[in-house]
Amino acid sequence: MAWVTFSIRKLTLKSRVMQLNSRVMQISQQLQSQQRIGTYKLEMLQSNKNAILENLDAQYNAQIQNLSNQAQNAKKDEQKQQINNQITELQQAQNAEKEYFTSLFERKEKQLTEENERKENALTMQQERIQTQAEAAKAEYDSVKEACSNDIKESAPKFI
Repeated sequence: MAWVTFSIRKLTLKSRVMQLNSRVMQISQQLQSQQRIGTYKLEMLQSNKNAILENLDAQYNAQIQNLSNQAQNAKKDEQKQQINNQITELQQAQNAEKEYFTSLFERKEKQLTEENERKENALTMQQERIQTQAEAAKAEYDSVKEACSNDIKESAPKFI
């Protein structure tokens, strides 16, 4: 009559294996979503960086072009030199701002990448842990299934 106990345990284990495999699938989907979200965030960050740097270049280049036109129209060498000095200062300011924004975006990109990796690693570890539990439950299920079959064979009447 141990086969009844084995059968009940077998049903319990089969249910547990199915639940764990379902959870592994859910985590796999979460992992894929996290990867898509992480990629999207990085793409948006890059897009914002490009837009800001293009806007910055446009502003400075317009001012530099205006000063270049003034330098061409200047009659005195002294005025031309002053205007050329202003152009040099503007170019230096432009480069400094570009470096500032580039480093700012690089730091943010690094933060996002680290955050994404941390979340993905946590999900992967959780998935592996549950997968291991599912494999252990499946192994126990197989063992109980075999024990149940053996018990049924042994308890069957034997006719000689």
